[in-house]
Amino acid sequence: MSEQKSPKSKPRWWTAYWLIIVFATVIIGVTLPITRNVPVETAAFYLIVILLFEGLAYYVRVKPSMKLNRVMYILLGAPIGFVLWFISWFFVVRVMYPQAGENLTAVIVSLIMCFGIAFLIGDLIGKARHYKGPEQYQP
Repeated sequence: MSEQKSPKSKPRWWTAYWLIIVFATVIIGVTLPITRNVPVETAAFYLIVILLFEGLAYYVRVKPSMKLNRVMYILLGAPIGFVLWFISWFFVVRVMYPQAGENLTAVIVSLIMCFGIAFLIGDLIGKARHYKGPEQYQP
């Protein structure tokens, strides 16, 4: 798989856009404990998690690569896996075998199977799109 290169020039607002997102997140994270009676530890934890996701989003947009796009497509399968698992367990527990929900081994095995199938579906979607990521800015 060859690596995709991002375009060298970005629009002028590009850096300001990401800085505004980070500063707005920090301001909300700092003022949340004061204005909404949220514990400081909780606000700090969520602030760190959100900043990590913002960093990941920035990396995906600014440094696209074929490997990273493939990982993103495979992870795209996670919601599909959860839906598959939920539907299958609803059918199994409600219709076929009501005591199955008490068997932890069956729950874990079904989770692994559904998410494995879903990750495969995500990879197949990526292959169909040639692992192309979001459109990049072209000046």
